[in-house]
Amino acid sequence: MEDMHIERIKRSTDEKYLHKIINLEIEDKFAYFDDTLIKLLESRVALP
Repeated sequence: MEDMHIERIKRSTDEKYLHKIINLEIEDKFAYFDDTLIKLLESRVALP
């Protein structure tokens, strides 16, 4: 997530929801359903 996205959320909701946001720090260079992207997501997000 880029800083501009965080700023947009702050402007529209103050800081009410910032504690719920997790930045996975994944570059925006992957195609939809790219295998590498899926593996990155699986490694960075804990699912119940």
